[in-house]
Parts: sequence; structure tokens; C-alpha cells
Amino acid sequence: MQLTGRIGKDRFLSESPLVLAQQVRDLSAGKFSAAVVYPFDPTTEVGPFLGVSRRMAMAAPWVVGSLLQRSGFDSRIVQQVWNPNFQPRKAELNGRPLDMLAISSMIIHSAKVCDLIRDASAMGEARSFVALGGPKYIYQPTDAWRGTPDTWPDVVVTGEAHVLLSLLIRMLSLKKDDERLAEAWRRLCAHGEFHDIPGLVFRAPGDKLELINTGVPQMSEHLERPFAVEGLALYERPGKHEGLAETAMPLDQLGRKVQVVALPGFTEGCTRTCEYCPIPGRMQYSYRSTSEEFISQDILRTYAETGIKYYFAGDDSHFNSNFAERFWNHMAKVRFRGQSLRGQIKIGTEAVLADVEKRISLLPTAAEGGLVALWFGIETFNSQDLNKGQNPSNTARVFAEMRACGISPMAMTMLFPGQGWKRNESHAFGVSETVSILDRYGATSMQLTHLTTSPGSAYYDGHFLRQEVFSKVGRYVVGDSCFDGNRATVDFSGGKNPKDSARCQILILGAYWKFYHPGRLVKKLLRYWRDPTDETLQDLRFGWFGLGQVLLSTFRLIPWIWALRRGPWEKYSDTPEFRVPVQNVQSEAIKLRVPKRETVDV
Repeated sequence: MQLTGRIGKDRFLSESPLVLAQQVRDLSAGKFSAAVVYPFDPTTEVGPFLGVSRRMAMAAPWVVGSLLQRSGFDSRIVQQVWNPNFQPRKAELNGRPLDMLAISSMIIHSAKVCDLIRDASAMGEARSFVALGGPKYIYQPTDAWRGTPDTWPDVVVTGEAHVLLSLLIRMLSLKKDDERLAEAWRRLCAHGEFHDIPGLVFRAPGDKLELINTGVPQMSEHLERPFAVEGLALYERPGKHEGLAETAMPLDQLGRKVQVVALPGFTEGCTRTCEYCPIPGRMQYSYRSTSEEFISQDILRTYAETGIKYYFAGDDSHFNSNFAERFWNHMAKVRFRGQSLRGQIKIGTEAVLADVEKRISLLPTAAEGGLVALWFGIETFNSQDLNKGQNPSNTARVFAEMRACGISPMAMTMLFPGQGWKRNESHAFGVSETVSILDRYGATSMQLTHLTTSPGSAYYDGHFLRQEVFSKVGRYVVGDSCFDGNRATVDFSGGKNPKDSARCQILILGAYWKFYHPGRLVKKLLRYWRDPTDETLQDLRFGWFGLGQVLLSTFRLIPWIWALRRGPWEKYSDTPEFRVPVQNVQSEAIKLRVPKRETVDV
């Protein structure tokens, strides 16, 4: 089910994270070091975004790393895709072991989290203070204690970065001079010193495994954060070494390594409430925005110091707010080296097609301000599955206007139960028709994912309670690394014909081959040859990389398809979260919103 949330103004924190970072700095006096690690499991690389992680600086690590650096911690960021052999026990900064290991993880990379903590635990009593965060642990915090004790963290942070800063303020203000951070944490936990900081989950004192949850955290109202370049200056040099280099990667080298910088959303929250999506619940049904002046300064400063041109911000309802108009009108007026941002800076973000249609007149202004791509949750043209106002007619209109402005339409779609390759009695648009429409009207890229389990969504529990989710297929154990939508892990047949999931997986691959086939790439090459613009070059790049990604994905998915076809199949009978006694210590005076949950008959 969805996460529990606060109500009204109580959802927001009054203090800025930047102010909290200064308070930590006053207490830390530059005595401590920290590594912020973004884990990466290479077995998850399938689908049209295969390889993207290798060319992108993810947002969460550099936001947390820059805040810790501002807090007086000597900090280093490790993006594990560039440093696959990193071992925390061998990492030193300024000649001393790490005082803190902060890990931010997606659900699909959780296996690597256990490996990192296990390695840190090899230090024994000298182990770093370990804090976990990110989507995996926001939605499933108890899973951090699923494994053996040497894989357990000290604390899980279920809120934004200010929760970690509040924890550090409390810890440093009460820490003894000769204590390491991990020692101070254990002593203070035993005295209940952190119970009043919402957004923490940690082990209760005693021999028995029991957890304490300090409750629903507040959120930063104005999305304040350091400049991106402050975090980008902290990245570890790529390589196969096991520890940390003496210095971080220089910004000019980072500029050659990174093609895209991921930014926190220009806005946070969503104005829609799709039942399969966890975002509205996680954002406590709020909608927040960043200062447009700060964003433009942030991007230009990063470009000037690194040379990186491409920026992506996940922003679920960007064109469904007045902020979009303020933002792009501001960006269109910004000048860099005497010229507009168009052609110098390339910004991609997300939108709902019907929202862009409402503000279609804004597209020329947005293009002048650097917008080059919009990722659309088209999902489906079959309105009975999901209706967000999208249809072939308005898709044609919006895509044509975007093309005229030099903005690339990026389509994201989903495979729904009952949908086949061609239209059928239940679905007017099959996979083939959907792909053809998107290609005909000018989509630069296309993604098709299988309807999958999404922790934090209203539909999450139902998939498991109806025993629709595979737990084992042939020799494959189906766990976190499989729940990304690229693999068919939910049995649409309701148990009547589990091998039908092989057909679903083939439909997904077939859609990619239909969209990214070699003949289409040749057409994109000829178009670029006749009209060498940024737009036609982007089409060519996505066509080339898309074909390569589909080739690799096909080879990686063939054994999985064979297993889906042959079985044997086992199913989950309940949600797979680790069940352990949890004591909720949040004050009953705080009013909370009841989360949505699907009613399931079993």
C-alpha cells in the first residue's frame, strides 16, 4: 500500500537543509570523513536504457555528498558503476578510515548494498557508521535487516537529506571527544536520543531483533540544495582500485566521463494519482518547486566548469503547473556568452501529453530556453486500461509542434493485461499499432515496460496476495533485481497459464525491434545527411544506441524467456518485505493521512 503521510502545513520543514548543514559544520570542525555510495548491479542492465548509468551522474549521491561536504565532512562520492571493486574497509580519506558510509540505492541494486555493508563490517569495532537511504529503503526499510548481522546498517533514513543532517546534529552535539561516530550512535541509541527525529528506522537495544520507527518525516518546502558542481567535484576517479584515490576526479575529467547530469526535479510531486504509481504518496500529495533563478545559475555554473551540456530532471507534472510557464519564460531570457541557451544547453524532463497540449504555445519559448526532449508517460492508447487524456490525435498534434520547435518526443509505454501484438476484442490498440503510431508521429525513443510490482503504490499488495508474482522461474530466483518492468514478473493469466508470461516478454522485445530496427536507423542516417541539425543528430544517436541496446537485451533475455516458457514456476503468497517487530514512537498528536490500499479478495 501507499506510504502514510502528514497533512497540510505539517508536511513541511521550517528550516532549510543548508542551514542544518552549517549547524553540522559548526559541530564537526572538519574532523570526519564520509563516502556516499550509489550501488550498481550490472545484471539489471536490460532494455532501452542499458548503459545509461555509465554516462550519467545520478542526482541523489551528489546532493547528499555536497551537503555532507558543506557540513564539514571530508566527502567522496563513489558511483559503483565506475568503481566496481570498491571496498569500504580499504577506503581512506586523509590517511584515516571512513567515519561514515552513506548508501543511496534503488530497489534493483539492493543486493550490492548487502555486499558493501558486509565489507565494512570486516573492520570489526572500527566499522564506519552506516546509513542507508534512497527509494529501496524509503518504501521497504525493514528489508535492511533481512540478511545476516554483518549486513545490517546502523540506521535507515526514510526521508530527505535534512533528516540525515538532523541526526548528525544530535549525534555530534552529544558525542564524547574520544568516540567514533558508530560508537556514539550505539551509546545514544541505547538512551533513546533519536526517537524525536522523524524519518529514521533503526534497531532497538537488546539481543532480540526489533526495530524502532520514528515516524513520517517532514519535507523541505522549497527544495533548497547546494549547486550541482559542489557535488560533482567529489566523485571518485573511475577505475578498478579497491579503495579511494588521494584526490577526487577533476571537473574537466568528469566532463569527459559524464554525458548527462541528473538534477533533482524542477518540481517534486505529481498532480495525478495513478494507482500503480508510488510518487504521490511518497510526496505526501504535495507539489513543490525550485527557484527558476537557482536552476539557471546551477546549470550554467556546471556547464562553465565541466563542459557538460546535457541535464535531465525527473518532473512528473512539469507542464501541469504555472511554474512551467514561469520557468521557461525565465530560461528563454537567460543569456550565456551573449546568446540564448538554445544549442548551448540541452535539458530533458518529463511531462504528461495532455498537459503539454494545454500549454502547447509554451513549447517555442521552452526550446529557446534549452529544452530538447520530453519523456512522456504515454502508457497506452487503450483508455480502459489508463486514461490520462492521451490518444493518437493529440499525440500527432503535440509531437508535430515539438518537432517544429526542435524538441524530441520520448515515449514511455506499458504492456497491460489482455493486450496482444495486434488489436483484439479487448484492446483497440495492440503493441504493434502503438509502436507504429509513435514512430509515424515522430517519437525519438520508445520504452515498453511490463506492468510490475511497485512498492508504495496502492496496487502493490494485491499483486502478491492474488499470487500473481513469480518468486522463482526455472533456475531464476525473482527478487529485487527483477522488479524494474523490463522483465515479465507478474502473471497476467492469474495462474491459469503462467507460460503466457513468455509471450509478454516476447511482445516487449518485439516492440523494441519494430521501433529500433536497422532499416529505421538507415532512414535516420539519411535524414541527418540531408539536414544535419541537433534534432536529426539526436534522432540518429537514439536510433543507433537503441539498436545496440536491443541487441544486447535480446541475448540477455533469451534464457529468461526460455525459463518463463518451460518453468517450473513458483509464486509469492504475500508481499516479500522482511517482517520484524517494529515499534512506532511518533507522537500520536501528529495527524496522518490514511494510505490508499487496494481491496483484495483472496
